[in-house]
Amino acid sequence: MGLEVFAKQPKLANNTSVNSQRTEVKHTLTYVETLLTVCNQQLERWNNKLRQANRMPPPLTTEMRNCKNSLKAYQWIAACMLKNLQNVVKISSQNEEKKDEKSTDKNPSASKTETKTDSNKIDPREVFYGTLPIGVAVFSLQPSPFHPANKPWVNKTLAAILGYSPAEMAEKLCSLKGLSSLYHIVNLHVTIRLFMEALAHRKENYSVQTKWIHKSGDILDVLESVSIKYEASGVPVSISVFFQKMSEHKVMG
Repeated sequence: MGLEVFAKQPKLANNTSVNSQRTEVKHTLTYVETLLTVCNQQLERWNNKLRQANRMPPPLTTEMRNCKNSLKAYQWIAACMLKNLQNVVKISSQNEEKKDEKSTDKNPSASKTETKTDSNKIDPREVFYGTLPIGVAVFSLQPSPFHPANKPWVNKTLAAILGYSPAEMAEKLCSLKGLSSLYHIVNLHVTIRLFMEALAHRKENYSVQTKWIHKSGDILDVLESVSIKYEASGVPVSISVFFQKMSEHKVMG
């Protein structure tokens, strides 16, 4: 009996589905580790600037004044973003999905009424961005970036650029596992640095060239134009990202 078990082990090791799952998990872990490392590095730099700004006597330079005024934004991103990132790192969310399915099955009438009311509502994002020839994604950051109600909104153009439907795109952008299959890991250092610098200086927009992964596996060069809305305290409320696919010589819609 024991020999039969050992005889089956090589077959399991050579199983393509098992190997692909292991590769996928390893890739997600690497992505998450890189993301947390970069976040920690940028938070440390930001914290050092805050310390310098607090020690400097007036009058402060513009950079130091902006940095000192962004203390609440720093506290938000340190508490909300980084801690939630660590909590959200769940490679398998099958148990949560099963719970959601059970809850919807228990109340089928409630789900039907919800869909009816939702279908009657006009989404302003669909009105403004739905027919644009460039890709658009909108992320809500309040009350926290990973709140269940904060599902990203994606227009049809962005979904088409990457070979997905808008629903598939929105679902992938909800989890780090999905994001790692779309957003190339080489982007993380630059994009997180630019995002945190924007928050530190309350910049409302900036642009960056990034790499995204098509559903077919092809790597696409994309120009991202990022727009950030802030509260009066400097804490970001939402982010709108506009995507343009790039060719070798020019930007294409």
